[in-house]
Amino acid sequence: MPSHYNYWKGLAFLGLLLCAQMRVSATTYTLNTGGNDSVNWSDPTSWQPNGVPGANDDVIINGVATTYLNTLGDITVKSFTVSRLAYIFGPGTLTVTENLDVRYPMFWQMRLVIAAGANASLTDENFSTPYTGITFYDDLVVNGNLVMEAQSFSGMKVIINGTLTQKEGNLNAFVLINPGAVLQINSPDLPVSIGRVVNKGTLNWQAGQLKSVNGPIINEGLWNISVEDETLSFEGFFQDSLVYNSGTIELAPNVVSLALTKRIVNTGTINMSGPTTLSLLALDHKGIINGPSGSVLEIIGNYHDTGTTINSGSSIDVPTLKTSNSSTLTLSNGCNIAAIQRFVFNLGIVNLNTTLPSAADYEIQASVFTNIDQNFTGTFLLQGGSFDGNCNISFDTPDLTATSGYFGGYVGVALSANTVLTVHSLGVSNLINNGTIACVQKGGLIGSSAPGILNNGTWNITADSVIVLGYSNTAVPEVNVRNNGILNLNSSLSTFMATLENNGVINMGANHKLVISGDFAQKNALIGQPGSQLSLQNTFSGSIFYNGSQTAGLSELSVVYGKTTFQQGAILNNISNFIVSEGALETSVVLPPAAQYVFKNARIRLNTTFQPATVLELEDTDVEGSGNLRIGNAMNWNGGAMDVPLNIFADAQLFIQERNKRPVISAPFTNLGNVTLAGGILEITFPKKMSSWTVLRLLPMKVFFPFVAINRFKWYSMCHLSINRPAYLRGKALTLLTQDLPTKALWRPVVLPES
Repeated sequence: MPSHYNYWKGLAFLGLLLCAQMRVSATTYTLNTGGNDSVNWSDPTSWQPNGVPGANDDVIINGVATTYLNTLGDITVKSFTVSRLAYIFGPGTLTVTENLDVRYPMFWQMRLVIAAGANASLTDENFSTPYTGITFYDDLVVNGNLVMEAQSFSGMKVIINGTLTQKEGNLNAFVLINPGAVLQINSPDLPVSIGRVVNKGTLNWQAGQLKSVNGPIINEGLWNISVEDETLSFEGFFQDSLVYNSGTIELAPNVVSLALTKRIVNTGTINMSGPTTLSLLALDHKGIINGPSGSVLEIIGNYHDTGTTINSGSSIDVPTLKTSNSSTLTLSNGCNIAAIQRFVFNLGIVNLNTTLPSAADYEIQASVFTNIDQNFTGTFLLQGGSFDGNCNISFDTPDLTATSGYFGGYVGVALSANTVLTVHSLGVSNLINNGTIACVQKGGLIGSSAPGILNNGTWNITADSVIVLGYSNTAVPEVNVRNNGILNLNSSLSTFMATLENNGVINMGANHKLVISGDFAQKNALIGQPGSQLSLQNTFSGSIFYNGSQTAGLSELSVVYGKTTFQQGAILNNISNFIVSEGALETSVVLPPAAQYVFKNARIRLNTTFQPATVLELEDTDVEGSGNLRIGNAMNWNGGAMDVPLNIFADAQLFIQERNKRPVISAPFTNLGNVTLAGGILEITFPKKMSSWTVLRLLPMKVFFPFVAINRFKWYSMCHLSINRPAYLRGKALTLLTQDLPTKALWRPVVLPES
């Protein structure tokens, strides 16, 4: 037989012998101890059978809660099973090559290595009250597969080169996931506290709440998140609680809501695969964030917030960007936000250093600051928010709504012809309307400072009690509202507490009242309907109806606590009532004779002839000017100075009575009708150059003359005229020669003797 045959036959025999020896040497060693035992691993008497476990052996430890196992050096075993043990400690490393099964809360004071290909389980299911959890005072190295189910785990450093699955409780240690390694968080029943994490491999967050403790999460690899509705919270100091992402964070399609309440520094990529709301406490964004239809990126903020910055060169490609709470968001110049379709800025502060997408939809409740011009063509809702800065904002949208909020500072707002602004409450400093403004909120408010509101389009006020409030930046009020278009008023009351200049058309609906508490410059058309009223109140420098203006169809025009001027050439048509109370009226217009006039505690300056066909009511009112007053019907004069010629026509009635002010006549007075002194004192102040004054028509009498007379005597409450000065009769007229009289004479009621 050839020699080489004997050679191979010998090798086969040696191999079989070696295998037999290995099978023989694979022993199961069991450590059975009593209480308070301190056991030396290297003592053969501690084991059954006697001996010291080796690299190919299985080890079973059935200790008690007070058993201490001292290894004294490096140890390698095939399997390691613990049902109960207090401590294992030593200066070396315990390496398990095939299987690790620990079921008791214990303390590891030596390094543990789970070899590649080995399977391991760490639990505390055999816990003894009050002890739970597993504590490591040295490193845990997972080169194989480890399932952790202890209610809590704390350690120094966990190094993962294989796979570690955290199924229950904390993983409170520095966790290093090396390339190719996997850490899986799958703890639906208990929250997981995790220490500092450096992921260079794969981190899978599958179930349970995750809490970061006293350290950052650094993701340089792949971080898969598939929890449906969870929060990554933190303990410790906020400045230490960071997420650095230079790798990829993938959110699965099933993730509905995810909150990362740590500061995120993102230079990598965050991908949302479904309609997820990703809520971030604070974000320093330099990378990419993507999301499909229905996804939302929300900056939640709180009192820890140090601000969120979307940096130049970064990109956000999600349908909705949202802020809330006290967040501060800065959108830097050069950031790519063009793909965002909806911006919801709720509360907080937004610093705009870039141009927002024009066609996106906006809801603004935050305080927005920008010096960059903006243009909006989509839906825009201002809901308690504001825009401040030095810029121009233009709108070209039929869906612009302001429920509350303001455009302040040096922000100019321009509305295109296509724009419809629906207002509940709004503050502006510079608004140019070429479209439509609709005030629809009962008790709504528009506040305006200089230069104010310029209406070139249509402005509709349909709600009751709408107020337009002007703020002045100078001692002399500026024009807060300038109407060059059409202002339609169709509610019970509109109040302009501002200066209003009308160069266009103001249409007042039936029974509508317009109150202007400020200067009114009427230069074009104001048209009323039955029951409509215009009230001018509390002017600064005065309201003026200019030459060429047309005011018509009012049931009432009143002046209260202010001055109003009707310039020559102003047209006043179909106005039923003129009321001046506590104010002043100067007119160079012949006032409509058919209207009703009530002047109370007022000052009237007539520069034309005033001849009302109705009963004129004067109370504590001074009348002056270059015009004259003619009474063809009746006048009730209850005090005040008459410093214009007064003519009482035949069949007309004049009733004079002193109220708060004495009736004073200081201009020519001619009576061809009935004059009645109802009580008090009538004071006559004769002009220096007037030679005679025709007082009344009467029949010759003796010393006492009845005060009221036309062609007959009419007694009224025993009131008489007593004149103790030279008087001459010219026909039926009584003429007082003023050169023989003092500058004043008093008419008093005199009671005649019964005889």
